[in-house]
Amino acid sequence: MNANARELAAGFDLEKLTGDFYADPYPTYRALREHEPVKLMRSGSYFLTRYDDLVSAYKTTKLFSSDKKKEFWRLLALRAPHHQPRLQRSARAYEGAAADHGRAVAARDRGDGT
Repeated sequence: MNANARELAAGFDLEKLTGDFYADPYPTYRALREHEPVKLMRSGSYFLTRYDDLVSAYKTTKLFSSDKKKEFWRLLALRAPHHQPRLQRSARAYEGAAADHGRAVAARDRGDGT
């Protein structure tokens, strides 16, 4: 299992998930945690699988960021078309909230409060 797990972790590609992964993703996650807990993806992003690494990334927002709308939703919509209507509603809500937040941050940084 150790050699197989190492191969499974090395071959993991978020853009080319297999039917086996969808049926049971846990062996892949286990292999990633054991052999490549911080997996560099082809896109240049990182796929984190250990809890402590995830907590650190979420808490260190100046160093780490995540654009879930750009990657995750696109991939999920392609792989699971039955989720598309819900994803489209979520994307619209996310975009509105992100735009509002962006405007507030820009106003704060300008110091004009508008």
